[in-house]
Amino acid sequence: MKEKMKLEDEAALLWPLLTFAARNQEILSYARLDSLTGIAQQGLGEPLGLIYFYCEKKNLPALNSIVVKRDTGKPGIGYPGNLVEILFEQARVFVYDWKDQHTPVPRAADFRPFLPKLKRYSTI
Repeated sequence: MKEKMKLEDEAALLWPLLTFAARNQEILSYARLDSLTGIAQQGLGEPLGLIYFYCEKKNLPALNSIVVKRDTGKPGIGYPGNLVEILFEQARVFVYDWKDQHTPVPRAADFRPFLPKLKRYSTI
């Protein structure tokens, strides 16, 4: 039986996919991320939450905002950001220079401090 990855490892796996999509100004669905990573759609909320809290701490645009439900075009129910400003946040993600040498590239350990905050971030 295959062992489930830790949430912080899943966040570290998602980060380069999201920054690549952001550089290409691409919105990703939960289903697309599932097919690219093997992380079930229903399990993406928590690692995306870790990415949100990391971005918030580092004063980066909310990279997780470019992941949406296929049927609504909006992030899942537990999205911790402001849904009223989602288009603004997605625009910030798209214009940010994710390849800049000063932009941090987090490792799994960098997401660990945010695990306690996930209680308020539910899955899709």
